[in-house]
Amino acid sequence: MKGIAFAIVLSTTIALPAFAQGTSDSTQGRSRAEVKKELAKSKHDGTYTKKNGEYPPSEQTVKQQKADHAASMHSKDGANPAFDKHDEPGAAR
Repeated sequence: MKGIAFAIVLSTTIALPAFAQGTSDSTQGRSRAEVKKELAKSKHDGTYTKKNGEYPPSEQTVKQQKADHAASMHSKDGANPAFDKHDEPGAAR
């Protein structure tokens, strides 16, 4: 009986790390800087939502977010501003 219990514990101990190595984390493909840049771009484009329950954002939300961003950050740039320096992570506002 002790032999069977020992065999089960031993096989579990050996097999467990193999399963842990087999899983891949999809977040490993991008750096923090890349993620921050994507977040800034989504805020600029109006696709970043403040509401947790709204994904993907509705057309109305995108329009409102773009208008809010343009009014607060691009007041001198015109109707369709390009992605610029203030949108970069860490830039002064």
